[in-house]
Amino acid sequence: MTPHHLSMDILCNWSNMKATLLQMGTKSFYPRFKPFTTCEFEQYFYLFFWNGLCPSPQIDMKLQTEEKDPIHSSAFLRRVLGDNASLRLREFKCCFVAQDPKIAIPPRKTHPNFKVDEYFRHLQLIFRYAWMPARDISGDEQTMGFKGKHADKLRITYKKEGDGFQCDCICDEGYTFTFYFRNQPAPKKWLDKGFSPLHARCMALYDCFMDEYHQVRFDNLYMSAKFCLGSYTHPKKVMAEGVCRTGSRGLTALIVQHEVTGRANINAVKGTAKAALLEDCPGLATSPLVAVSVYDTKPVHFLSMCCTGISWIEKTRDTWDDASQMMRKGTFLRLGVNDSYNVNMNNVDVADQLRGSYRPDRWMRKMKWWWAMFFGDMVLF
Repeated sequence: MTPHHLSMDILCNWSNMKATLLQMGTKSFYPRFKPFTTCEFEQYFYLFFWNGLCPSPQIDMKLQTEEKDPIHSSAFLRRVLGDNASLRLREFKCCFVAQDPKIAIPPRKTHPNFKVDEYFRHLQLIFRYAWMPARDISGDEQTMGFKGKHADKLRITYKKEGDGFQCDCICDEGYTFTFYFRNQPAPKKWLDKGFSPLHARCMALYDCFMDEYHQVRFDNLYMSAKFCLGSYTHPKKVMAEGVCRTGSRGLTALIVQHEVTGRANINAVKGTAKAALLEDCPGLATSPLVAVSVYDTKPVHFLSMCCTGISWIEKTRDTWDDASQMMRKGTFLRLGVNDSYNVNMNNVDVADQLRGSYRPDRWMRKMKWWWAMFFGDMVLF
């Protein structure tokens, strides 16, 4: 077995091995326990998928009789799993592992996610064969909520998911194509080339691409001129684009617009667009890096390796007309770079929405830290 190939047979064998090490089946600990067969192991494993599609406050509610729980009970599950399904589910949760229990645990500094590393490597491999990403994709962070205590748990107040573990990821049409957890050490290969840990992780994500010249949109946390140029010099020739902060990100002062106050001043500068092209870049014969700014309600600044021209696009949307007291089609102008970013950046947002809708661990209080990562990524699988 290579570390990239994980099957139900392997997970079942590891879990039964852990049950043996825990002495499950003795008089003092689950005395009726019997090792899981691969078929039975799969059935209890996929109960969590079932709960993602048809959520219950507790999975055990699905295994109760109609008299005890008329809302959540499932006659089908009781018929397939048997009368002792509730006990077997508790035994499954007790002995389930995603790593060989015989292996000595390495230092957390170098292998912080050791208990799920095999699973992550398996996903990294199959994701690239299960989906062929389009030209336009997007990158951002994703969060796996966790309510317990752990040194790597991040304080997150700006997302509904709350505190938990975060990973950087690249998504396409709601599909998470690849990911890199932030508590893992950043790849030394890219750190040695002068990239920050954040950008080094993104470079590692690019290594999963099978094609060149993907156009990846990022938010302002990631964007900088150095990152854009580094993406383009990556072997996969990645072309990055996104909103950029104005301080210490390599954005030229020639196109920076400052926020003004007062309605008259805002109306005077609204719609102002500035652009600059990077020339004579060391190491590149031609550089497609373009810096653009546009003043809408506030100034917005972009860095783009995908821009082929600066133009205004006429857009339409339904707006309320007070005169006729009904919705009518209204037209407005939007800068092409801005429109390209808005349309293509939602790949990550769709992926987050799907994860929230089909998550198998809804309402589950996970005290095992690695369960948060495992079930957070299981919905991607």
